[in-house]
Amino acid sequence: MKFETAWREDFKFYERVFNPETNKSIKREIKSLYEWYEPCSTGIYTSVIDSSVRLEKKQSTSSKDGRDKYGFLDPMYRNIRDNYWGKNLYNLEPRTFFIDIETRVGVSYKNKVNEQKMIRIRQKWIILNYIIIY
Repeated sequence: MKFETAWREDFKFYERVFNPETNKSIKREIKSLYEWYEPCSTGIYTSVIDSSVRLEKKQSTSSKDGRDKYGFLDPMYRNIRDNYWGKNLYNLEPRTFFIDIETRVGVSYKNKVNEQKMIRIRQKWIILNYIIIY
């Protein structure tokens, strides 16, 4: 399997991977836990900033437990680190691309933007919140 992307949906984490044998992309739920490190005199890890600080790895199903702690990772990024990082398992020729377009309603910006700014993607033109197919 080759990694294509990961996202969060309804408080669950998912990844899309490409199976070269079937030539298809599939969606899978990520079942990893949240991970972080806490100071502990018997910890086997050390802080990057201060090597005298000993750390112990902690894991949980709740993100609240590890917020504002050393090295906090959610399941999505932990999955990428554990299963794909440095292993040459990325699909570098994906057939599907996703664009995350952030918009606001009723809010003006300091810097005026061209309201007719267009982005061409394949045979589609996107104009603000309207999609025109030609």
